[in-house]
Order: sequence, then structure tokens, then C-alpha cells
Amino acid sequence: MAEKLHYNIRKARHSRVSRTDKAAVMRILNYYILNNDTIKSEGYPHVIPIDKYDEFISISKGYFYVIEVDGVRGYGSLHEMFDENTIRCDIHIENGYTNKGLGEALLLQLISDAEKRGLNIIAEIRTENDRSIRFFKKHGFTEHSVKTIFGHSFTLFFRPCSSLGIPPSKTAS
Repeated sequence: MAEKLHYNIRKARHSRVSRTDKAAVMRILNYYILNNDTIKSEGYPHVIPIDKYDEFISISKGYFYVIEVDGVRGYGSLHEMFDENTIRCDIHIENGYTNKGLGEALLLQLISDAEKRGLNIIAEIRTENDRSIRFFKKHGFTEHSVKTIFGHSFTLFFRPCSSLGIPPSKTAS
């Protein structure tokens, strides 16, 4: 088993409060963009400008967390309703800090928040990303459907809220 790190999870701060959060989150996001064939194939900018940070974290409506290990090393959010009972989740961990329990800690925080709101969760995972698929399955997500985004196959994984258990619509966007 990989080394577990001591960490702190907290809500991300808007840039006028914390330049450190802004720089770290955008560094992690832009690493993902620069190393993601789906995004590159659609001609997205090479990086998202750092001045878009507040806009980026505002999509989560208060459910945007950072995880710290001697600085911000990852983030996770609940954002964008999939349907009336289901919200999307997103987690990114800095390269070099994966497989150390940070993604799991963030996911458990997001699951707790979704449960408190009475919402199911859905995650979109590249179909060939076996490591992420195993990770989400380990945490109670099941395969919901497969869709194509920008010519790439994504599997949608669903985790029911314990008080709902209603699967999301197969046609939600």
C-alpha cells in the first residue's frame, strides 16, 4: 500500500483572500489540461489564465475544497447539476501526490456534502482510465452509462444518496 500523508482539507478561498490557493489550484488544473488528450484535441487554450480562478471555484456553489500537505496538493468539488437529484463531482490531485489517500479524503468529503444535500453523485471518467475507475468503484460508484465527449469515450459512474437511491436519467446532459 502507498504511503499515507497527513493532510488538511478546507474550503478553497477566493483569490482576494488567498493568492496561494489561486496559484496552486490553477497549477494543478493546468497540469491536467496540458496532459489530457481530450481537452487538447478540442483546441482549448494551453492553460487557463490565473485570473479565471474566482470564476472556476464559483461553479461549485461553496463545495470546492483544497487538500493541503505542505501546501495545496489537490482539489475537489461538487458542481453542475446532472439532473434534479444528481450532482457532478470532480477531483484532481497534483502529480507526485497521487496514491497517498488524498483523493480518497476529498471524495469522502464530497460524498458527505452530497448526502447532506440529499443528492446522488456522478463522475465522468475516461473509459480507459482503469485506475480512476477502480477508485470510484471502491467508493460505491457503479457504471451508469457511456458517452462520447470530443470523440473520446467516457464512462459515467453513479453513487446514490442513501436517502434517494434514484438513478439519474440516461439522457441528462
